[in-house]
Amino acid sequence: MMTILAANTQMPSLGCLSLTGAEKLVLAFLWTGGGEDGTHYSFAAISAGTGLSRDDVRECCRSLAGNGLAVFNKGLWRWDGSGPAGAGYAAKTDLPHGLRQEIAALTEATISLGLIDVHDGYY
Repeated sequence: MMTILAANTQMPSLGCLSLTGAEKLVLAFLWTGGGEDGTHYSFAAISAGTGLSRDDVRECCRSLAGNGLAVFNKGLWRWDGSGPAGAGYAAKTDLPHGLRQEIAALTEATISLGLIDVHDGYY
């Protein structure tokens, strides 16, 4: 999947947070994983799901973590216990209720617009 985010693409805003279109895509993708206790995604998985380059994904993840919207964890294990899965990022869910609702709406919008590809198998 190749995502092309045109300059005129309208994406929902997130209150007073100033995020780029790419950061919104990555945040929406991470949000589908269920938060800190859910799926953590590698840069490769996020890149595959959003169509962004690995370098852009890295920059977005670090920015989102710096803004308190994502968390990084290392030493992760696969769901089935078959072995180590490395490191990854997840959406932070310990956020004010209103912001969580806005992120959920952003996620639904990006899915319905076909801007992110969400399915099992990304880790």
